[in-house]
Amino acid sequence: MTLLGVVLLMVLAVQRGWLGPVPRVIAGAVLGVVMIGLAVRVHRLDGGRTGALALMATGAAALYLGGIAASVLYEFLPVPAGLAVGLVVAAGGLAFADRWREQLLAIMVVAGAALFAPALTGLTTPLLVAFVLVLQIAAAPVQLRRCWSGLAITGAVPAVVAGLLCAGWAAFDGYTTTTVLAAVAVPVIGATIALLSAALDAKLARGVPPVMLAMSPAPALLLATQLSRWPGTALALAITVVAAGLWLARAVRPDLRAVAGVIAAVAGFEATVLAFEGFSLTIALLAQATVLAVVAWRLAAGGHTAGRHAVGLLVTAACFLLVGGLQVLAREVPPEVLLRAGPFLDGGRTGLVVALGVSLLLMAAAAAWTFAVNRIGRLGTDAGPLWTLAIGVVLYGEVGAILGTALLIHPTGGGFLAGPAAVPVSWTVVPLILLARGVRSGALRASGLGPVAADLGQTVA
Repeated sequence: MTLLGVVLLMVLAVQRGWLGPVPRVIAGAVLGVVMIGLAVRVHRLDGGRTGALALMATGAAALYLGGIAASVLYEFLPVPAGLAVGLVVAAGGLAFADRWREQLLAIMVVAGAALFAPALTGLTTPLLVAFVLVLQIAAAPVQLRRCWSGLAITGAVPAVVAGLLCAGWAAFDGYTTTTVLAAVAVPVIGATIALLSAALDAKLARGVPPVMLAMSPAPALLLATQLSRWPGTALALAITVVAAGLWLARAVRPDLRAVAGVIAAVAGFEATVLAFEGFSLTIALLAQATVLAVVAWRLAAGGHTAGRHAVGLLVTAACFLLVGGLQVLAREVPPEVLLRAGPFLDGGRTGLVVALGVSLLLMAAAAAWTFAVNRIGRLGTDAGPLWTLAIGVVLYGEVGAILGTALLIHPTGGGFLAGPAAVPVSWTVVPLILLARGVRSGALRASGLGPVAADLGQTVA
């Protein structure tokens, strides 16, 4: 409430024209210094803790906001100098919090300055991102020294929110170089502080660094969707590479590596969607799902750590396979081809080639994922429905491959007869081959009955 009164006083001074710009800045600085001096005095008195915290937080925030006003509103200082002043002021207020061992004071200094900064910088500007990032940087040494979880979150949240507002506004107002720099600075600084917190703060609440790391790339990922095709793809791909590197780094704590793996998967998916469209997007998704499943398959025998990596890759591959499979169902190989081959000819020879390619990729991705999961052995023997679903996806891709091949060879009567005739035969042959190979998984053997039942149903129909 004290800080709110000071801010309202400054607003009234501007609106009513009570003082000129220079006296306003000087008066605000004097008021901040007086409050800090009173806080030091009151803190020495018995029972003066509450008043000292309120005065110190208000004085530090007033000085911080005065620095913003001097650089942004009145342009007495260049913006870099205003940021330097803000860093010194915030570091001073946090130094008192460190000396008094008061996390509440540290939170009040950071939160108070961040809460009222938009009134001076604007709500959606890169300047707001810069000034709240200064607060996060100033809070980091005290947070690391005292292991204060509340201060860590208080410093991280305003930066992410400001970055999201700035990146989101770019969709309406367009983006500039400073917008891109601001959105990129948030994950760089946030991830760095999160990793340092995990490495140095043994007493920091264990869930805080993963939360900080998970929040940090959000502004950059949002901005990537607002950029043109290739710059947006490059930004999302850069986040993918960095996050994948953290996921693979043995020196990083396991929970942070898990979060980094999720970030890499999300950013990689975004980069794929931004870079490709139409049938090329389907091909890219299925190709990535196949590669990830094969790599997971190879990692499965590499020990406990490699096994954990394999599970993460399989989850990511499943997501890519799901979206790519839905693309196949919606466009390249629609379900009506199970009853008649006519829709395949709508796209001409190019459409047939595309349908054949995506069908083969769908088969490869589903088969690789199925055998990788079976090799890891994490699902046990009660995963019959999952095996049946995976084999169903393989056989659906087989339908597209057989029909596409038949119609490419003979796009008239012969293709219409040979393709549908070969489909039910293959649906019976594939399960028999699996059984003859002596597949050890009982769930996988039992799921072979599904295609046989589907074959009989299609024959009756």
